[in-house]
Amino acid sequence: MYSAEERISIWNTFNQSHPEPVVRKIGDEITSYTYANFQGVEIAIVEVKDQEHHIRRDLRDATDSIAVDFLLSHRKG
Repeated sequence: MYSAEERISIWNTFNQSHPEPVVRKIGDEITSYTYANFQGVEIAIVEVKDQEHHIRRDLRDATDSIAVDFLLSHRKG
């Protein structure tokens, strides 16, 4: 199984994305990394400080909102 970083690298290569992400800090503990290609296809990964597969309860609403907003902004017509 690939790590998250390896999976993002694979998709970046496949989509020919720009190698440097747009980095967005959300508070002190959440960081979003978004990679895009020249056609506007985006790949994103969100990192939560000191968290892995289980995110602290107090951060779940914020991370869920980030994921839902990303998905809704990429809906097909």
